[in-house]
Amino acid sequence: MENPVSLSILEHRFSDGAINQWRLFMPDACERVLVWMPALGVAARNYDRWAQAWARQGVGVALVECRGNGASSLRASRRVDFGYHEVLEIEMPEMMAVLRQIYPQKRWWLGGHSLGGQLATLYNALDGGFERLLLVGTGAPWYRCYGSKGKYYYLLIQMARLLTEVLGYYPGKRLKFGGNEGRRCVRDWSHSALTGQFVIGGSALDVEQRIAQVITPVLSIWFQQDPLISVEGWQYLLDKMPRAEKRVETMGSPPLQVPADHFAWMKAPAPVVEALLKMNKTLNEAS
Repeated sequence: MENPVSLSILEHRFSDGAINQWRLFMPDACERVLVWMPALGVAARNYDRWAQAWARQGVGVALVECRGNGASSLRASRRVDFGYHEVLEIEMPEMMAVLRQIYPQKRWWLGGHSLGGQLATLYNALDGGFERLLLVGTGAPWYRCYGSKGKYYYLLIQMARLLTEVLGYYPGKRLKFGGNEGRRCVRDWSHSALTGQFVIGGSALDVEQRIAQVITPVLSIWFQQDPLISVEGWQYLLDKMPRAEKRVETMGSPPLQVPADHFAWMKAPAPVVEALLKMNKTLNEAS
């Protein structure tokens, strides 16, 4: 096995005063860099194995630290609030500007896991400078995509909204589901979960219209044993991008070396990387 690529940290103070750090894994002479957005409440460092697996294939990775998690200077509370706006219209564009200045010759891919995949879908529609959109274990969170379980999911969404409004933030750590999140983040997420339509709270942008115009090719994987992402939700998110060419795959335990569920693949991510690279190869051959 090749030696792992060393980690470097990119720190930035944003225009609103917040400070955050992204984790960079850059193999020598790599041409492509995957910018990766994490699942709800998951710190960027938990994707280090994922980044190393890509680096061994000659692809650089920039692990996004979403606001309020990990190395972010902020923590959600009644006094500290944030939502999709801060992630998608402040942190992502400012940090991408820095990365593109440091690495002007790189080709950029964007992707994410779970909520990170939803946010990546939104940011790809806003930025337009990515060659590929990679979605792993992600889909639209609309409750109607969950069949007979949808009514229970609907109640849980409403309970999460109410609890967040009462406390002034979402107490994910106490609930053991996700991390602590800003009140506006939960409002943005719950809007998509209740209506099937994405919004960026406080923004005048029609992000659904932007997503519908996306032509970035999409590579996407759904795990057969994923209890959080339904196959209908997976397909519903992909259908929001009718103009984009897509390569998709459903993965079970073989060829994975772990259960094919929402998080287990992160422990042994090499088969997922290989599957995505194979999909990209077929896409290139067809073009």
